[in-house]
Parts: sequence; C-alpha cells; structure tokens
Amino acid sequence: LVESGEGTRHEHYLKAGEVQNIHNVLFAFNKPTDGAINIAMNNGIYTIKTPFEGDFMRMADQFKGRVTKDTVQALMFRSLYNMSGTQFVFPEPAIKGKIDYVSNNDYKTKEDAALTVTVKSGDLVKDVTLIGGQGKTGIPQSFKLGDLEYTLIYGRKTYQLPFSIKLNDFIAEKHPGTESSYSSFESKVTVIDNEEKNTFHTRVFMNNVLDYRGYRFFQAGFEPDESGTRLSVNHDFWGTWTSYIGYFLLYIGLMAILFDKNTRFGDLKRKLDNVKRKKAKMAAGAMLLFGMSGFAQDHIHEKPTEKQIDSLLQKYKVSEEHAAKFGRVIIQDAGGRMKPVNTFSSELLRKVSKSDTYKDMNSDQVLLSMTMFDKVWYSVPIIYLKRGNDSLRKIAGIDVKAEYAALGDFFDNQGNYKLSKLLEGAYREAVPNQFQKDFIDIDKRVNLLYSA
Repeated sequence: LVESGEGTRHEHYLKAGEVQNIHNVLFAFNKPTDGAINIAMNNGIYTIKTPFEGDFMRMADQFKGRVTKDTVQALMFRSLYNMSGTQFVFPEPAIKGKIDYVSNNDYKTKEDAALTVTVKSGDLVKDVTLIGGQGKTGIPQSFKLGDLEYTLIYGRKTYQLPFSIKLNDFIAEKHPGTESSYSSFESKVTVIDNEEKNTFHTRVFMNNVLDYRGYRFFQAGFEPDESGTRLSVNHDFWGTWTSYIGYFLLYIGLMAILFDKNTRFGDLKRKLDNVKRKKAKMAAGAMLLFGMSGFAQDHIHEKPTEKQIDSLLQKYKVSEEHAAKFGRVIIQDAGGRMKPVNTFSSELLRKVSKSDTYKDMNSDQVLLSMTMFDKVWYSVPIIYLKRGNDSLRKIAGIDVKAEYAALGDFFDNQGNYKLSKLLEGAYREAVPNQFQKDFIDIDKRVNLLYSA
C-alpha cells in the first residue's frame, strides 16, 4: 500500500489477517473489520469494501470509477483511490515473504526508523517491529498475544490541548519571479476555548507568537501544497521562567566580569596598559633619535637616513619566538578569508618586496614592526622596482639604479600621489603597453603596503 499522507510518499506492508491504522484510517487485509477499508483475497480474486464513498482512477488509461460504501467491489491495482481525505494505491497483488529491517548505523537519521521490541505475556513471546522515529507520528501496531490485545507506537507522543485552534487562512508570499522561494508566510487562526468560554482571532507568523494559557505557538512551516500550516508548540511554564532567570543572571555576570578588576578582562586591561606605556616609550625614543626629522606624509623635506631607520628597527625588533606566537593568530583578510597572521604577513612581504625577509627580520617580525612604527616604515625602501623603467624612478625621486623604493617616495610634500595622472591613462587602456603595465604593477604594491 502506497499513500501520500502529510504531503510525502509512504509505503506500508499489510499482512494477511492484520489491521493497520494509517493516518487515522483503518486498513484490513483478509480480516473483516467494521469501520475499516477491508481488502479481501479469495481464490486469487481481490475485492475492496469501504465504509466511505470515494472514487478511483486507473493510471494506465486514466479510467475513472466510483467507490460505493459498504459494497464489495473488485480491487483495481495501480489505481489511485481517493476516499475519506486519503489517497492510496495498491501497486501489486499480495506476495508471500518476510519483512526484515537492516540497520544502516545512522542513528541520527531524520528518515523513518525501525524499532524491534520483544513482547512477553506468560509463556508467549512475540517480536514486533515498529516504524517511526523522533519527531514522527509512528504507525500503530495492534496485535493479540494470549488473552491480551496490544497497540504499540514508536514516535512522538500526542497531547490533547484544552482548547482548539482553527485555521482560517494561510498566506505565503514569494519573492518576485520565483515559485519556491518564500519571503514570508503567516497563519490566520481562531482560538476556540469552550472551558473558558473564550473565542478570538489572531495571526501567527515569524516573531509573532500566539501565547495562550501557558501554551506558545510558533509558525514552524506549512504543507508543500500550501493547503495547511504547521505550528510548533511549547508548554513549559517553569522551564520558561527558569530560562529567563538564567539569562538575567548571565547578563549580571557578564557586567560583573567587565568591571571586576580580578577577572580575565581586568588582567587584559592591565596588560594593554603596559603595552601602551611601552609603545609610548618607543615613540619617545624614535622622536629623540630623529630629532626634528620627519617624513614625507608630514610634509617635512628631510628624510631619515637608512642607518637611522635600521638602528631604530633593530633596537625594538621583536624576538622570533614572540613573532611566531603572533603569526599563529587567525585573522580575516579584506576578501573575507580566514587565515593565520603568518600567511598574511608572508604574502604581504613577498608581493611588496619579492623577498621572504627584510634584512634579518622574518615576515611576522616585519608586520609587528610596521604596526608599532608605521611612520618609520613610511621611509623604509621595501617596494621592489622592476629593472628598465627609469621614468618610474625619476618620478619617485630616487636613483635610476635603485632596486627598492619607500612608500613615502611616491607622495610629494603635500601628500599627493605622484603616479595618479599616469595611472588614469593606464587603467583606461584596454591593452596597456609595457610602460603602463609597470606603473599599474607598482601601484598595486604601493596600495598593498599602504593598506597594511
């Protein structure tokens, strides 16, 4: 038996002499049962007798017929029966065999699961396999063992509400131009409470919860054909208030952590203050070392010598061990990619200088030094220059044989970018010449270092 209850396909095996409750409709095979859809087989001839009016459609030729209640009629295989709000098909005649279930060891599956239990009554023993699972309405299995009748279900438990909810309308809005992408959906319902003699209309949608008599109803989904809605229910008075009290205490605790001097935050604050004091001392040392010398970005004409720069960088160089710890920190680059600092610093140094190190400093040490002395690195000749383009070196104001240039070489005393006019034409060209390619290439290195 194949049926499509709850909007999805389900297969059921109906044994001779057995009655099954499938979505609140009883099916019996070779076991006449009042109120059930009775299927019988006698000498290879199959018949159906049902307490409901209905119809069927033979799939092969689209032939349609009526099903009259309480009347024995020939059973049509591979035909879609429709009665009592249920659609089902008997694809094949009955076969002799044994149904067995084999575990796939996926105990977290959301598909139907099988649970085999052993029922004992006196000296009688019977193994029963139940189909269901977490969050699913199990298929009841009814049987008789000795003088006792049993009905077992494996699945979620059904609770009876002290009131009823009637769905008046379900509204699903889709994104323009789409058929299956929903922008929002809501349920218009009526709450009918005979105990409290209370009836009212309300709407349930995202962030609009129906809260009544300790029950909270949330809009959880809807039927695939939009014929019905699905509301999730929460009914836990003490649990809800316990959670709220817990959130409040958590908030108080977080506030206390921020302001208590003996917490981890207090310890971090003290360490940051120490770092600030050390950095201030370093900055003071740099000022004493250079005196009144400045940098191009501060509109000062005199540049520090390479010897002065190296002296300062070497004096405050971070150890390789400390830089290695810094290199393991995970950061997010401008493109949104998560990477260690070491990866970022290595890429930066290679792209800018075409080298893995600067003097005796590795990439992590260089990045830390740039962070501490950004103005000093403004004058460090670290940007690699290709050979052959003397015009580029003349514009930067450096020796025509220089292999490296500083970031400050590409800005004039007023802070203007010296390459801007040449780059405007270079970037407009669909196919730039080699001269323009050199300017575009150096512009990328300058911007990469500037953004670091």
